[in-house]
Amino acid sequence: VFNNDTGILTSIPSYTVVDTKLTYRLDSKASVFAQIKNLFDETYYAPSEGSTRIIDVPNRTQEIFAGLEISF
Repeated sequence: VFNNDTGILTSIPSYTVVDTKLTYRLDSKASVFAQIKNLFDETYYAPSEGSTRIIDVPNRTQEIFAGLEISF
């Protein structure tokens, strides 16, 4: 990754992020779900996007969701 501020080529450490989602179908049109993003709460960095300035940007920590999905 090229850092425009310093003009130095740097690397970002490799990482693995695990996401999971469990869904239970209630009927043909409705289901409930539980989802975890970044299951093991891995700290990682990725380059920013959509900018000419590329710097290491820390990503989100673990996120937990639950909900109801309905199809029409």
